[in-house]
Amino acid sequence: MLSTKCRQALFGFVLGVLTAFLAVFTIAITAAIAAPMGFFDWFKSRGILTAGLFLWDLAVVFGLGLGTVVLLSLLASFRLAARPLVGFTILFVAGFLLTSHVIVPIIYGTPLSFFYLRPVNGFALEVSLILAAVSALLLARRLWPNNSFKPNLLRKSA
Repeated sequence: MLSTKCRQALFGFVLGVLTAFLAVFTIAITAAIAAPMGFFDWFKSRGILTAGLFLWDLAVVFGLGLGTVVLLSLLASFRLAARPLVGFTILFVAGFLLTSHVIVPIIYGTPLSFFYLRPVNGFALEVSLILAAVSALLLARRLWPNNSFKPNLLRKSA
């Protein structure tokens, strides 16, 4: 029989994997949102178009398409099943990154996403994922400081 910590760790990893598969579709929806006319003109005029692309990807494409999914799935898991621990969140992020950078490209027949081959604005996915995961962890700790109300799905009975 697995200990409570092992069950929660495994649950965090599996939740990250499942969230990554769901995020493929939500990111596809938000990637179709076009930037407003003239949004990138200010960045072009200052020679920092890459920063504009990064901000657009961070705020719209991955902020809405990934950040909200990660935030909601982590908050739901913290509310219903798991304690808001840093280790749980790290395993969630690890499961998500493994799935989004290795498993999903293999399944869909696309090239693997290597970190050293991407431009600077290509890291908006990782930044959005980490911001949403940390926000969910901090918000859960603030909203539910004691874990006494939770059902005992992944915890031992008191």
